Amino acid sequence: MRVNLKRMEMLPGQKRTVAEEVNGSPEWLAGMHSQLDGGIAVTLTIEHTQFYWVILGQISAPVRLTCSRCLDEYSRVITGSFERIAVAPDAKVLREAADEVYLPLEEGSVDLSQAIEETLVLNIPMVPLCREDCSGLCPVCGQNLNHGSCSCKVETIDPRLEKLRELL
Repeated sequence: MRVNLKRMEMLPGQKRTVAEEVNGSPEWLAGMHSQLDGGIAVTLTIEHTQFYWVILGQISAPVRLTCSRCLDEYSRVITGSFERIAVAPDAKVLREAADEVYLPLEEGSVDLSQAIEETLVLNIPMVPLCREDCSGLCPVCGQNLNHGSCSCKVETIDPRLEKLRELL
């Protein structure tokens, strides 16, 4: 998502709000066992100062996740926020650190795709659960215990203690 800040013609001290829906790339969530279910709603609040622009972003995206206990797919809306500072090429403020700290303006615009991707990925749960009380799978037969019970006996004993069971 590129935002043309020069075209907004903002005076120092002014704020603007921009809302847009962007399409995410499928490889953003590759390896996380999840995928986007639609577009990403992005709301930006942009404040112009003398030499730079402060960009506060809010994202909201429907994502299809795989439960880590029962392996069922479910949908969830992922929300998050980010803050970036864009610097004009002729800015004198911290110019030596512009590559490390600030986003550079290129022909008056700034690319926020990486900020959106990072925010989305960082807000996906590390252990996604379809619900808090998910029962998971039976370790013997693999039955999803959320959909029904099974008749398996789940008495596992540590093989190192198997000899003690023979004494009982």
